[in-house]
Amino acid sequence: GGEAPAAGAGQTSSTACRVTLDGVCLDLSEAPAAPYQENGQVMLPLWKVAQALGWTVTWLPEENGTRIENEDQVMNLTYGLDRYACASKSSIGVISPEHYGAAPVVVAGRTYVPASMFQLLSCTVTMEGGTVALRTQGAPPAALRRGSGVSDRSRGGAGGGVTIESSRGAGSP
Repeated sequence: GGEAPAAGAGQTSSTACRVTLDGVCLDLSEAPAAPYQENGQVMLPLWKVAQALGWTVTWLPEENGTRIENEDQVMNLTYGLDRYACASKSSIGVISPEHYGAAPVVVAGRTYVPASMFQLLSCTVTMEGGTVALRTQGAPPAALRRGSGVSDRSRGGAGGGVTIESSRGAGSP
């Protein structure tokens, strides 16, 4: 193995993003860096967010990457490669990879991935302003639950939000 590519100089966001899961703020205090922007994509700490969604994250230094898995699915990420595909552990088939404009990177020993990648871990991803909102299936939008009046108006495009439907509930390993 060799060293994984490090991020740092490409961090252009001056405002740290807030990350919520089903309307509750995720504690990212143990993450080595706050979420940041790279190539127009908000980058999140993979381990903290995937764990909150009930996924296990394993570092694979011999493969220059990381594996994310739960009881049903597995995804292998390669540092420096903007290619994401989640495969079933029980079904055989070809999975078409997704590209989100930024590859997984290592920041102070932790893997960071584009927020949009979490659509493959079965949650809705909405980005509006400095907040990244992740929502699992069955959870009402935070705006409806809290009566905040915030809508999911921004969708699509590099500057807008991304909304993807969910098929898995939240859990903790």
